Amino acid sequence: MTASNGPLSIIAVAVTPVVMISANAILTSALSARHSNVADRLRSLLSEYRQPATTAPRRGSIAAQVPLFERRIARLEAANLMLFLATACFVATVIAISVSSFALAASVAALPIFLVGVVLMLSGVMAEVWELKSARETMRLEIATTVERGGS
Repeated sequence: MTASNGPLSIIAVAVTPVVMISANAILTSALSARHSNVADRLRSLLSEYRQPATTAPRRGSIAAQVPLFERRIARLEAANLMLFLATACFVATVIAISVSSFALAASVAALPIFLVGVVLMLSGVMAEVWELKSARETMRLEIATTVERGGS
């Protein structure tokens, strides 16, 4: 084994997917917090809806927002799933690189697995962007129905 393909060079090459794992962990953490906040807001709206003092116009506003919140939660779940799968691909890439000096097939598999991880990561980020668009829709609805009622 020469210095160019020895254990240290394998470790150096395996660092790139590890960086992607860290980036995914940061994204996943942020998405999990966002998911929790959206779910809490939905629970709060549904609790308000059930209150006897809630007016009919406010119930109508809440009823219009609930499907948007359901879509937002579904998009956040999809984004999280894609990021988790991307992380699995990056871990598999590290394993493939690590055993590449013993098994040529692992070396050949490393790049495709890594690329699948990158595509999944990008898809997760795009799902998050889509969810942000939905967040804007819920805010527009809340603002419009509040202004229509004169702030009540």
